[in-house]
Amino acid sequence: MNIFVIGNKQIRKKIILFRNIFIFTFALLGLCNIGLFLATKFQWTNESGIIDKNDRFFLEIAKTKKLTIRENDSLLSQYQNNLSEGKIFQKLVELNNLYPKNAHLIYDVYRQTKNIEFANTMLKAVSINLSNSSDSLNSFSMDTIKQKSKYVQNWMNSKEWETLKETLINERSSIDSAAMVSGVESRLILCCLIGEQMRIYNQSRERLKNFWGPFKKLSFMTNLSYGVTGIKEGTAILIENNLKNSLSVYYLGKEYEHILDYSTDNIEDERLYRLKNYYNHFYSYLYAALILKQTKVQWEKEGYDISSRPDILATLYNIGFWKSKPKENPKAGGALFIVNNDSCTFGGVAFDFYYSGELYNEFPYSKDKWMLTAQKSNQKDKIEITNIIVQNQNKFLGKNYLKQNSSSEKINNTKEKGAQKQKLLEEILKPGNDSISIGMKLKLIDKYFD
Repeated sequence: MNIFVIGNKQIRKKIILFRNIFIFTFALLGLCNIGLFLATKFQWTNESGIIDKNDRFFLEIAKTKKLTIRENDSLLSQYQNNLSEGKIFQKLVELNNLYPKNAHLIYDVYRQTKNIEFANTMLKAVSINLSNSSDSLNSFSMDTIKQKSKYVQNWMNSKEWETLKETLINERSSIDSAAMVSGVESRLILCCLIGEQMRIYNQSRERLKNFWGPFKKLSFMTNLSYGVTGIKEGTAILIENNLKNSLSVYYLGKEYEHILDYSTDNIEDERLYRLKNYYNHFYSYLYAALILKQTKVQWEKEGYDISSRPDILATLYNIGFWKSKPKENPKAGGALFIVNNDSCTFGGVAFDFYYSGELYNEFPYSKDKWMLTAQKSNQKDKIEITNIIVQNQNKFLGKNYLKQNSSSEKINNTKEKGAQKQKLLEEILKPGNDSISIGMKLKLIDKYFD
């Protein structure tokens, strides 16, 4: 009998022990979740941002001349032109002895643009990475560095960049579409995308967000970043409001008011679908482009021109709307992260990429980085922009409609998929279909046949 009593006591002790461990474990998880909630809610994990170590060089380069791709000044004599070109080639030869990859990239851009001014700017940008001394802005020397590398920009020698480059080429269609709709050079959009992607490799706050991901439908979801360009829901709402509010310092004009209009009455779900769409990143790029353009306009209205400062634009993109305070000689930098054992900032990476010549054939420099949206130019481009917007809206409509109509057949090739989308649109818009409102049907018809 005593044996059974002792045995029962030991079992009860084990049960109590397991129960306590179970309760303690869940209490600890709850405490961690509360900590993660507070960290995300109050942005404790956000980078406050730092000033890039090369900020003064960025400013010096920006002040030399307006950095645009344009035809050479017709008043420049042939002698002066040849002399300037000779200096460019001399520097390229010297750079080729050190970093042939960079020399070839700059030469390819010059060969196609014949723009001496811009080629000189690219050389100055490269020289920043040769040395932190001001002498590197004026000349090259074998003594300025100790060892060779594929790129003078160390972060570009990383495996991450090699992988990312291939992905960017595959994303060209979506990026170019966003550039056309927004009127922002595709290369400037890339600056934000590259900075965001390279930053993710080193930021602990991204790991916190990934852990907290299953709870993203709670009220604090506006503090989470979505998509490949890291757009927060609250930021997306602000961008949309700025497009409509003619009194806003970020207002771009009537021609931009409807480029983010929604195709359904379920705005919240459609917005999240835009930001989180794994297969189509068009809206991630479009929102990023509009941030750049709205920020540029905000500074212009205060009398400051940052239109040719990819380092400043990317920095402001990184730190957010609320920290964009127009002033003279702004500082480049932003989030600090490590790539290839080297410290980088968001704005510094943007500057390096923009003037490197990398991916020039896929994403060339534009004569006007801030071209007017095609909706304001000619009818042909206006129709193309309308089609881009409607096609991306219809993807959300089609997704929801197909959920309600499970009998829809799977599409096996691009041609059949296009025909199916057209048929789907006609089915959605036909009388008697209540999947969307009558007002939205009329709105889609107007856009589709504009």
